Amino acid sequence: MKVLGFISSSRKNGYTARMVNTLIEEAKKQGHKTEIISLYDLNFKSCGNCGTQINLPINQHCALKDDLTPVMQKFIDADCVILSAPIYMDYISGTAKTFLDRWCIFVGENMTVNFTPGKKYILIMASGAPAKYYSSIPKKMNETLTGFFKMVKVDSLFFGGSMNPDAEEKFVKFLKKAKGIISKL
Repeated sequence: MKVLGFISSSRKNGYTARMVNTLIEEAKKQGHKTEIISLYDLNFKSCGNCGTQINLPINQHCALKDDLTPVMQKFIDADCVILSAPIYMDYISGTAKTFLDRWCIFVGENMTVNFTPGKKYILIMASGAPAKYYSSIPKKMNETLTGFFKMVKVDSLFFGGSMNPDAEEKFVKFLKKAKGIISKL
């Protein structure tokens, strides 16, 4: 199985990055083909909703040609994607949102959805505030991924309170439990 992890934070050792790295390492140990993409390091623009993906050949997908273009093909080819997003300023990071905006290429005529139905995913989120304050965000993300995009949720992880003095201690325990998710693939 091809497992592709997306890190959308600038923090290379932040909570979402560490969760993605841990799950990808576990997937590799279990024999899956893996790759991690740091979206923050790429130069890409938001979708302009030009609608040209409807008229493009199936192997082109998007009129924009930037660092995200080959990544979207990797996304399409993956069996499972690990999507991560830290919560900044009351919603997912701008990098994560811009990445999701580019998913317009998966929507065809009459709102048909291509490439994502049946694809497995793991959603990873982290917040400096306690999880209870932002529980609606992963809920909405999961509804969009399973509902509109018809993806299959393997699991959803949300680590809140990352700015608390005991956050690191709690996070280490959180990560130990998270490793078991890969066995669900």
